[in-house]
Amino acid sequence: MYQNVIFDLGGVVVNSDPRNWLVDRFFNEKIEDDLYRLTFGSEIWQRWARGEIGINTVRLLVEEQAKAAGRLFEAREVLENWQSMLTNKNSTIDMIRRMKKSGVHVYYLSNTEKETLEILQQRDFWKYWDGGVASCDIGICKPDPRIYQSLLMHYQLDPASCLYVDDKKENIDQAAALGIAGILYQNPRALASTLMACGVPIRTKNRPGLHKNKKAAAKAPTEKK
Repeated sequence: MYQNVIFDLGGVVVNSDPRNWLVDRFFNEKIEDDLYRLTFGSEIWQRWARGEIGINTVRLLVEEQAKAAGRLFEAREVLENWQSMLTNKNSTIDMIRRMKKSGVHVYYLSNTEKETLEILQQRDFWKYWDGGVASCDIGICKPDPRIYQSLLMHYQLDPASCLYVDDKKENIDQAAALGIAGILYQNPRALASTLMACGVPIRTKNRPGLHKNKKAAAKAPTEKK
């Protein structure tokens, strides 16, 4: 049985889809592509994720390049509001909570900026982690094998006892190269099914009030992927 489940944060525990977020705001493919290259897909963003620079430097560098590209106004809009996409994926968080009650240890492994990590650490789900490693803390981003090794060594985890959940195939492939079984995240139902198929115990929800809970669930809005 896998005793440890390791989760990516963005795209698995919280919603994070920069390209769709840009589409929803700008409705123009050329502008969206330009802004992605200037922000999320830039080396500046990678340096931020590795903890080499802070948000103020990111802003200065992005605005300088955006001005040269004629996208200063739009880039400022991205810099001011991009973290609004980081809403909780409640289905994943509920699975984590139930795994904890079943005795499974859960960890995070994420390419995350310092300021973003601080925001997530204030959320209620943060109490469930047994530990984790963020790129901004050690200066290394996935899929570099050293970030996985850092997590394994710090918490004395046997790779064979771990499952890793990520929404990017290259990150799953690197975990596999280190002996860590991986699950490519697609949607909450598929994740739950795969975890159970791997023998991960997920404590069922409380039986009392089951019918009432079903009615409430039917009225609840569908969670975005």
